[in-house]
Order: sequence, then structure tokens, then C-alpha cells
Amino acid sequence: MITHDLRTPLAMAIGYAELLCANYPSPLSEEQANYARSILENTRRAVDLIGSLSEAFAAISGDLVLDRGWVDLSQLIREVTEELQAYLAQRKQNLQPINESGVRWILADKPRLAKALQLLLRFVARELPAVKVFRLHIAHTANEIDQLVLTLQATRHSSNGEEIFSRSLRQRRNRSLPILIATAFIEAHGGRLIWPDPGAQGVIARIHLPLDPG
Repeated sequence: MITHDLRTPLAMAIGYAELLCANYPSPLSEEQANYARSILENTRRAVDLIGSLSEAFAAISGDLVLDRGWVDLSQLIREVTEELQAYLAQRKQNLQPINESGVRWILADKPRLAKALQLLLRFVARELPAVKVFRLHIAHTANEIDQLVLTLQATRHSSNGEEIFSRSLRQRRNRSLPILIATAFIEAHGGRLIWPDPGAQGVIARIHLPLDPG
């Protein structure tokens, strides 16, 4: 019910923005068209976030049923990277995925796992504008638990003196809706989202995902 109340005014905003993008009732200037596209894109993202938030609450309460299937890991990472490419390019940032896991298939709910990765990466990119190159390193460990470990690192940053691991990032992640959703989806897969102490070889976050969710 709450998500419906949130979606309704946004649906109207999307409709009006689509009309503007279609040059109705009159053609827009290039600057106006850019504004209209930005409104449309961000409003659609808000609607998507509301839907994901509803599912995250279901996951937290144990009511979310994952639609697990065999997912091509390389394809998943490629699709996540491509989805973020335009956003990162606007910010003059870049994401470099490095898959050294040797794992081809994982058993997962692909849309929700992809959403968790997208939300995490977008949040970190927004909160760390000085970081220009992120590396997503994927490894396979088989110690006590057979699992994937996805490590997000900052490899380069601008020279303007901004701290990579700012106090703002550490504070905001604890009250961020995207991180709440990402964490809920990862934990629904039996995994963990870990925020190491800052400064450890540029590591920002780690995701541990069991290969056999049981």
C-alpha cells in the first residue's frame, strides 16, 4: 500500500516528462530536452527503487522467495558494467571488472543479484567522486565455505586532496536506501556485504556469496 502511494505521483511525473521528451506541446531547445530526459530518467529510477525497497523488506522479513537459476557469472558482470557505463562516463569514472574466479555458473536470482551490485556500485561512485577508477575483483575461495568473493577497490583518484575513504561514506552507507536494498538481496542469497576498515589496499567493500546456498 505504501509503495503504491509513492508510485502514483511518480507515474504522473513520468507521463508528463515523456510528453516533454516527445516535444509536446511544442519543441524543446537542446537544453530543455536535456532537462526533460534527466527528469524522466531519474523518476523512472525512483519508481524502480521503490519496487526494490518493497522486495528488500520482504527479504528482511523472510517472505521473499528467490527465483534461483544457473547464471553465467561473466555475463552477469558484463551486464552490470554496461548498465552503469553511461552513469560513470558522465562522472568521468570507470569500472574495471577482473574475474579470476574460474567459476562459470552460479545459482542465483539474477535480476535481484544484479540489482544489488548495481545499487552498491552506483552508491560508491556517487559518494566517492574523487575516485576515477574502480576495480571489481572476483575470486573463488574454498576454505571453510565454497564461495565467491567480490572485492571493490579504488585504484586511482584525483589529486585534489579528497580522502577516498571519507567519513561521509562511512556514515551515509548506514542510512542509504540503495545499500539497505543491496544488503537485503545479498543476504537473501546467503551472502554478506562487508565494509572493511579504510585504507586496506584501497578496498571499499567485499561481497561474500556461497556457491552452494543450501
